Amino acid sequence: MSCQEDIRDDALAPCTQDQGFNQLTIKTDAGGLGFTNFTGGFNISISSSPGLQVLSFPDLEALQNLHVTDVPSLTQVSLPELRANAETLVYPVTYTFTPSITISNALQFGGLSLPSLTELADLVIRHVPRRQTISGGLGDITSANSITSDNVLSLPGLKSVATLRLTGYEDCGYFLPNLSDVGDFTFTNALGSNLETATMAIDGSFTLDTSSYPRAKNESTFDFPPSSPSPVDTNAIDVRNITSIGANATIHSNANAQINLSGLTTVGGALSITNNTNCSIDLTKLSQTGALSIVDNVDSSIPRLFNLERADSIHLRGNIDTSSGPNILPSLTFVSGTVTIEPWNTDFNCSRLISQQQQGLINNLHCNGTTDETSTTTTTSPPSQSSSSLQPSSGGGSGLSTGASAGIGVGVSLAVVGGLGAWLFIYFRRRFAALEARRSEPPPSPSPPAQGHEDAPVWPLPNYTNGISHLGGERGGRGESIQEADTSLTQEKDGPYIQTSQELYVPALPAEMPVTHVSHEMYVPPAELPAVSRGRKHLAGATTASN
Repeated sequence: MSCQEDIRDDALAPCTQDQGFNQLTIKTDAGGLGFTNFTGGFNISISSSPGLQVLSFPDLEALQNLHVTDVPSLTQVSLPELRANAETLVYPVTYTFTPSITISNALQFGGLSLPSLTELADLVIRHVPRRQTISGGLGDITSANSITSDNVLSLPGLKSVATLRLTGYEDCGYFLPNLSDVGDFTFTNALGSNLETATMAIDGSFTLDTSSYPRAKNESTFDFPPSSPSPVDTNAIDVRNITSIGANATIHSNANAQINLSGLTTVGGALSITNNTNCSIDLTKLSQTGALSIVDNVDSSIPRLFNLERADSIHLRGNIDTSSGPNILPSLTFVSGTVTIEPWNTDFNCSRLISQQQQGLINNLHCNGTTDETSTTTTTSPPSQSSSSLQPSSGGGSGLSTGASAGIGVGVSLAVVGGLGAWLFIYFRRRFAALEARRSEPPPSPSPPAQGHEDAPVWPLPNYTNGISHLGGERGGRGESIQEADTSLTQEKDGPYIQTSQELYVPALPAEMPVTHVSHEMYVPPAELPAVSRGRKHLAGATTASN
C-alpha cells in the first residue's frame, strides 16, 4: 500500500463488515493509514514502514494479535473499539479474542489509544523512547496474562497480572498503584527505577537481578529528559510493598544498591541472595522461608534476621553484623535441616547458636567461629535429650547426621521386630506339635462289651444301704456280680421309660474309677421295640446267666 486510496479498493472488501480476516500485513510508505469497516480478525502486523506515523482501526472490535515493529516514525496506534472477549466471524467459525499487543523498535512512539479495552492477554513494550508514557491509553486495563516492558508504564487500573517482567533504568517509572496480585515477577536493572504498587502478594517466583540488556540503536536519541530534581533515590531498589512470595525468591548480581524488602514476611520456596556487591538488604519482617542461602555478597553485610522463626535450612557466608551480639536469630523456633554459618569476620561467636541447637531449635549445626572460651569451633552434632548425646567440643567435632540417626533407629526397630517374630514362630510351632501329639493318643476308656460277648469282665454294682455302697461277691469265678435293684428308687417319668430288670450286669471298671451311681432306668424307643417284650427277654437272659 502506498496511500489511503489503496485501502478503498475492492480487494479488501472480503475482509470488511461481518467477514473477519486471518492475517493483515502492512508495509507502506504512507504517512498515515485508516482501516474502516474492519470489525475483527486474527493478526495485524505492521513492519518495514519507515514513514508511517499514525495507524487507525476505528471499527475494529475483536483482535487476537497486534504486532508493531521497525516503524521508527510511528507515533500513535488507535483502536477505540477494541474489546476483551469480543467475537468475530472468520468464516465459517466464530472466535472470541482477548488481544495481545507488541510494540518494538518504534523510537518515536508516543502511545496507544485503547479506551474500550479492560483486559489484555499479553503486552510487550521494548525499545521505545525512554521516559515516554506510551501506555496512557491503557488506563482501564484491570488484568493481563503477561506484561513485559523496558520503559515507563502507567496502568492505574491494573489489579492482577500472571507474569510481570520489568527492565528498568535510572528515572524509569512504573505507575501501577492498584496492582496487588502477581504470579511471577522479574525485575531487572531496577536500580534507580521507581515502582509504585499496592501491597502485593506474589503467588509464584520473584527475581531481582541485573543484566547487560541490549538497547536499540539510537534508542536515546528521542529520550525525554529526566525530571529535575529526580523523585527517585538512584541508590535504592524499593520493593517494600511485596509481602509474600509463594515460590522461590532470587536476588543476585546487584551492585551498589539499598534493597528494601522490609515488608516481606514469608517465602514459600527457597530464598537465595548471592553474588551481590556493596549492597544492603532489609529483611527485618521475614518470619518464614524454605531454604535460606545468603552467600558470597562482597562488601555487603548479611541482613539481620531478627524475626525469622522457621526455615528448612540456613546457610550464611559473608560478613555478619556482630554489633547486637552473637544472637543473630533471636526469634528462631525450629530449623528442620542444617544451619551453616561461615563468617568472614573473625569476631563472630557461635555460643548462642550452640545453645539453640542443644535446645532442639536447630536440627544440625555447622558453625565456624568462637565460643565463650574464644577457641575456634565447628559443631555438627544433632540435638538430643539423652545424657549420652554428643556435645560440641572446643577442638572441633562431628556428630551423626539426621540420615545416620534415622538409619540407626530403623535398624534397631527392625531387629526388635525380627526377634519378637522369631520367638512367636517357635512358641506357636511347639504348641501345635503338642496338640498334634495329644490328638494321636487312643481314648483312655474301654468300650462296653457288645451283645453276645459274655467273656467280657464286669464289675458289680455297689449296694447302697443307708447311703453306703457295698460291693457284692463274685459269681462263677468271672468277676461277675449281681446287684438287686431297689425298686423304691424307680421314679415315674413322663415319656417312654420302663423298668427292665431287677438285676443288671455292669462291665468291670478300673479301680481308680469306681462306680458311684448307676441309673436303674433305661430309655427304650417305643416305636421300634415294645417295652414289655424287650424287658422279658432281657430278664430271661439274666436269669439263665445267673444259673
